[in-house]
Amino acid sequence: MPTLSNRNMKKTSLEERIQRLEDIEEIKKLKALYCKYCDGDWQGPSHPDPDKIADLFTDDAVSETPFHPKMIGKEAHIAHYQRCQTTPFCVHWVTNPIIEITGDSATGEWWLLVASTSPANSANWTGAVYEETYLRTADGWKIKTMNLKVGFVCPYEEGWAK
Repeated sequence: MPTLSNRNMKKTSLEERIQRLEDIEEIKKLKALYCKYCDGDWQGPSHPDPDKIADLFTDDAVSETPFHPKMIGKEAHIAHYQRCQTTPFCVHWVTNPIIEITGDSATGEWWLLVASTSPANSANWTGAVYEETYLRTADGWKIKTMNLKVGFVCPYEEGWAK
């Protein structure tokens, strides 16, 4: 579990500390691009370029969500995001990132709220947490694993209290 204090951490050089901050910012940008590429634009449809989304993942990435079969590898991710194009509209809001860097790998946790329109034209809310791992590659940071832990899915009209 991450701590709020670095008093117990070994002394690191200024260069190492700057690199860690740059890595965290790159991972934040990676997640922001993931959301942007999944959402498309306000006119829809969602997930307009599945190849672009899949390029954010390592070639052997593994993703799990209670809504879809487990995805292993880039081709499985492309096929998944092609199927997601039936969702006419969605907006991902991710907050509260907790990112830990360990050399060329990292972990991340993000809280998620999604507003979406289903293929049946109903408005829905989804609340969840992303648990992810990342790998530094020659092309920059990539998503290695993505696990979505869902807290609620509900119709907009009813809200999550019911």
